[in-house]
Amino acid sequence: MINEAVFHNGHLAINEQEALFTITNIQGAEKKVRFVIPPLKAFETYIFSVVDIFPNYKDFLIGYNGWGTVHFENQTAFTRLLLVWRDQESKEVQVTHSNFDYSEIETNKIEATKPALMKWPSLLSESELGKVVVYPKFSKGRYKISSSKNIYETDCGLFINIKNIEKLEFASTDSNSIPSRIVTGFEYKIDDEVLPLECSMGIVHEKRPPKRFHWAVVSKKFKSQLFFNSFDEIYDVPTDPFLVFRLYSSSSAEYSEKRVELESLSNLPDGIFVEDLFDNDPKLDNQHFSYVSMFSNYGGLLMYSSMLKEKSMTIEHSF
Repeated sequence: MINEAVFHNGHLAINEQEALFTITNIQGAEKKVRFVIPPLKAFETYIFSVVDIFPNYKDFLIGYNGWGTVHFENQTAFTRLLLVWRDQESKEVQVTHSNFDYSEIETNKIEATKPALMKWPSLLSESELGKVVVYPKFSKGRYKISSSKNIYETDCGLFINIKNIEKLEFASTDSNSIPSRIVTGFEYKIDDEVLPLECSMGIVHEKRPPKRFHWAVVSKKFKSQLFFNSFDEIYDVPTDPFLVFRLYSSSSAEYSEKRVELESLSNLPDGIFVEDLFDNDPKLDNQHFSYVSMFSNYGGLLMYSSMLKEKSMTIEHSF
């Protein structure tokens, strides 16, 4: 498998520079490698190739997945990278975006009376192939991560199998405060023949404002489903929760609307195909992408959308 990161420069050119690549293995050991980035023109694209920067990186990872961090200077570009996994034989590709190094860039901390939470789509909990990734570059400290099965204490990264687990709780081991941002993600694949998807996530804490509006890109051609998580441990649930979905096409300003009344959150439609939700609406076709918005009077929901091509799947959280 090929691991790459794609950087899109901003509107100012960048001089040649020395950059730092830090690779972290499952044991928490780090290897730092310095390398040269050539001059970059305005809006030029540059691809970081892990094997070019550190040819023996797989030996350092001792047979497991690990984590990489790149430090470099830029003038005007947004510093998230497009992370790419490519299978040379099957030509399959999976992508996600990078996050920030919160061990170097300070994030605020919150005084929490409840643990922060992470959840994921239900199909991960039903599979042997679902994992949560806790990235090691968080605010320095030691954290307790609890589930219905295990308790982990860590000051570095983790991969956690989440079979039959619905959520993780995050708390600091040495204070009542916790960073407002801890970088997490989840991995999933239908079977071992394909690359795993990764969806970049985070944690939900009691200081996060309620979010009532969501949107996501969907496709009939790629069999999009919608999944939901409820954070009723943090947010009060109204007595009459409802969801209002709108479906938009790329060829018309008009939309279709579907309202779902819920007797309780246990009736939340989970893993529903978009074409079933909208009864094969013509705004869903086999050629073009569409998008779905969702409004709810309950601010404690998180929505995900998926796409499927043969056995290769992708899942993204709503925006």
